[in-house]
Amino acid sequence: MKKWLVANLLAAVGVFALIAVTVVYNVCVRTHRVHLAWAAGFILAAGFAFFCVANRGLWRSRGPVLRGLAIVLLSAALTVAAFIGSLVVVRVAGAFVELIPAFVSGRVVDAAGQPVAGARLKLYETQAEYPGQRTAEGQTDADGRFRLRTRAGYNGLDVRADGYASMNRHQYARIGPNRNWDFELVPALTVSGRVVDTAGRPVPDRFVGFSPMRLRRPAEGDSALFGYGLPSEPTDAEGRFTVAGLAPCMHQIEVRSKEGDFQQNPVNRRRLDLASGRAPESLELVVRPADDFAIAGRVTDAAGRPLEHVWVDTYIPSGSHWTDWTDKQGAFRLRGLDGIGTTTFSVGFNASGDWVLRNVPLNATNLHLTVPDVAPLRGAVRDARTGKAVKKFEVEVVRFRCPDSGAVREKSYYRPRYLPDGRFELHGVPAGVATFDVSAPGLGTQRFDVDMAAGAPTEATFEMKGPAVLEIDVAKDGVPTNVNLCAPGWKGGCTSNGHVRIDSGPNGKHRVWFFDGYNSSWQRSAEVELRSGETTRLAVDVGGTCEIRGKVVWPDEYASCEVRLASKPARDGWTTCHGLPNPEEGVIAYDHVSRSGADYRLGPVPAGRWYLMVGMDDRYVYRMTPIESREIELKDGETLELDFDLTESGAFE
Repeated sequence: MKKWLVANLLAAVGVFALIAVTVVYNVCVRTHRVHLAWAAGFILAAGFAFFCVANRGLWRSRGPVLRGLAIVLLSAALTVAAFIGSLVVVRVAGAFVELIPAFVSGRVVDAAGQPVAGARLKLYETQAEYPGQRTAEGQTDADGRFRLRTRAGYNGLDVRADGYASMNRHQYARIGPNRNWDFELVPALTVSGRVVDTAGRPVPDRFVGFSPMRLRRPAEGDSALFGYGLPSEPTDAEGRFTVAGLAPCMHQIEVRSKEGDFQQNPVNRRRLDLASGRAPESLELVVRPADDFAIAGRVTDAAGRPLEHVWVDTYIPSGSHWTDWTDKQGAFRLRGLDGIGTTTFSVGFNASGDWVLRNVPLNATNLHLTVPDVAPLRGAVRDARTGKAVKKFEVEVVRFRCPDSGAVREKSYYRPRYLPDGRFELHGVPAGVATFDVSAPGLGTQRFDVDMAAGAPTEATFEMKGPAVLEIDVAKDGVPTNVNLCAPGWKGGCTSNGHVRIDSGPNGKHRVWFFDGYNSSWQRSAEVELRSGETTRLAVDVGGTCEIRGKVVWPDEYASCEVRLASKPARDGWTTCHGLPNPEEGVIAYDHVSRSGADYRLGPVPAGRWYLMVGMDDRYVYRMTPIESREIELKDGETLELDFDLTESGAFE
């Protein structure tokens, strides 16, 4: 018995040792922290082996089967117990480990290697598990050296010194000393100029900002990067400004109001190249009046009473910069909407939920956004074929549409209360047209529109007619083929013979997408109308005998380019979000070109009349604006070679 206890004790120590090694590796060796989950399987397997060996001598008088089973069960129980105990110990020990400091140290020098004394340093932790940011601050000594205390984990360190461009770095700090967090500062630049309007009049009380377009390494092998320029004082009565501390690189220029909203961003897509280390003598920024490019209106409840402190947003993908809060009269105003690259916007307001009004034109200044009243919905689900109640089903809210403004609210998360005999209740449903998807085993999914009354409960009975079946045959140049597709209730690939049957989608009109991969360069789409209890067949040929290829050259190394082939022009541009183009844009092929002078290729595409467009992405605009747009006609089997030179297009000033 004594030997058995000693053996199991040693096995437990082995499990503890495995976990301890994992913890030490995570904290002291790796460049970032990871959880123990990745090693749990290995630790459990090794622990089980330890205990099996420790218990091999048990119950020698028993039969081999019973003895083996006893060893396995006992070893498994001891393994789990040891593992749980180890995790508890690790958790407790981890609290003490957090108290062990880490020290970051290094030296700040100039381009000639001379120390920079008195440089200001700010150290901050960036790990998500820490609420807030615990910072440490300090200065370099006469020899340019510094030493700051922090905790193990990712840390950011900002360095600023008078006459030098600010720099920063992010690095993992381990327990104990962390040396060689060195910086080589470069001389800063100061830019002065004026902000004027289109008539040449000075624009006072505006802030001019410069943002590095690309954070470059100041020296080979140095991980420190340029920081952002310091904010300027507001422009004076003559529109003059001065911004100091700028890094020698390409900058994006923006102009803000005192309230912080953008007047223009960027200013006519304006950029300033300071890579040479020389600043212009005087920079003139021409901005258009912000109020001349605005969207304004009021937000009220259903009775017409103004709603104060409602968040209104233009839903710009690159950032929610054009926003406002309603005042006591429910009024809002989104200003400075020129230079974004579009003339229509989606305006959202979030009183009691996220409502969105689409396709709002620029300079619409009398919008009336209504937040409707809410009321409960009481519904029942029936099998239309038998008339019997369906007792097992699910109800999903698809969208709401406000009848007053036309605003929609999609994919709202409501939890119905399911009742016996095929009934349910749903509370807080806005008045207007509500769309629901009801799913039931054997009956598929069926979509219903319910006209919700304000205030009083609405009664609705959903008659399930059976699945809406979609049969799809896919071919490529007449030969059945296997491609990826997105269809209602389905996302995946076809069978090897190019056929797929889908019975999980809701009825109604839908768009089916066909593509060769999730990052594909070509796509096809078709519209279908599904009917509950019926089968709809769709045959699509995704082939093509034509191809378009060539080179694209542009002057801006910080921008990228996209070439598109579509059935209609995109005069208002297209969104810059990554992924498949919207089906409304009619795109059948596209290619992303990340480097000037690189090749593009579109194909295979079918013959016909198409629009070939080239757009630039500068990462700060809402849409890619077509810089080149041509209407072309492809003949069967034709290969068209077209090069685009955008250096003289005026894409960027």
